[in-house]
Amino acid sequence: MTETSQPSKRQRNVDRFMRAANIGSVAVVILPVGLALADMFLMDFNEGDALLMPGLMMLALLIAVLCETYAVFAMFFRRNVDEFTQAVWHSGTTWAFFAAIVWLLLGIWVEAAFLGVDVSSALEAHEAAQAQGLDVGEFDPPKQADSVIERFSVHVILLAFFAGCQIKRLKGGF
Repeated sequence: MTETSQPSKRQRNVDRFMRAANIGSVAVVILPVGLALADMFLMDFNEGDALLMPGLMMLALLIAVLCETYAVFAMFFRRNVDEFTQAVWHSGTTWAFFAAIVWLLLGIWVEAAFLGVDVSSALEAHEAAQAQGLDVGEFDPPKQADSVIERFSVHVILLAFFAGCQIKRLKGGF
């Protein structure tokens, strides 16, 4: 006969930490797919259409956001259970920090390359209009330029956090 022993409290907390990391990793990958699908369904939504599909999409997105939130908080409160969870947490936060820096510095070029928004040419046109003596008011860069960087910054940072956690977890060691 084999004897089944109960895992220790520390082992249960480590298991919960790793489970939260898995839940967060899945949620951070599913969220943009759900947003794209919701965008497609809601773009063609008419008043006569049924509300079932858009409602289910919004419910799925809400669940994904709640899973991400749960994962971050569960990992935060269990990050000091042992040395390995500390190392996994540290790796994730390091990746997230560098992702935030890179995204905020390079996000405008990403946006210009993929969305065709060029703030520098708008600034040059504004300066040329001012040089000609035209009353153009204050320069207001395109609203879309700020919105894309702001809209995706949290997702980029969370994606980097969970990627750093999973890479450290798969590599093992300290």
